[in-house]
Amino acid sequence: MDIAILNSRIYTGDPYRPWAEALAIRDGKVAEVGTTAAIAALCTPGTTAFELPKRLVTPGIVDAHLHFVSFGLYLERVDLRDLTSIAACRERVRAAVAKKKPGEWIVGRGWNEHIWSDRREPVAQDLNDIAPDHPVMLVRCCGHTVWLNEAAMKLAGIAKETADAPGARIERDAGGRPIGLCREYRKIVEKVIPPPTLEERKAAALRAQ
Repeated sequence: MDIAILNSRIYTGDPYRPWAEALAIRDGKVAEVGTTAAIAALCTPGTTAFELPKRLVTPGIVDAHLHFVSFGLYLERVDLRDLTSIAACRERVRAAVAKKKPGEWIVGRGWNEHIWSDRREPVAQDLNDIAPDHPVMLVRCCGHTVWLNEAAMKLAGIAKETADAPGARIERDAGGRPIGLCREYRKIVEKVIPPPTLEERKAAALRAQ
């Protein structure tokens, strides 16, 4: 036996025998699980043994490619899918603002003007009055267009004199002023949004389960 873990609390994942005190590893694989006495009896002078009292041992959790934490953070965003008007989107944003401290970002997802009764694209003016103290970024269902309020544009450096980024476009009014609708600007705006804290990432992981 190459490695032994003894005197521990081991979760096996086997519904018929979920817990054990010890395990033995041979050639990189779990060979035996059982009591500390039973596994200790399998040890040889060449076995590396670890005593882990009051420690929990579990099978490895392998995330092939799930973006698990990102998904949990995504679930926390304001959900605008299937809403049928700008007014309905405003109410969702208004509810989110009520839960945030001044200055904190409001991030939403999923709006689609093609199913709105308004039959027009949104602009910053649709958000400024309900979120004057919060920067707001709402990502369209396609993921390529963002709807911003004035506070968000200011933080992202989007102004009349701002040139379009390569491959992107700031929609403007007749006077050249940004209207709060930007194509391919999501990544640019995300650079000025504070990254989630460790506690927020932990909460996101729990939310994604």
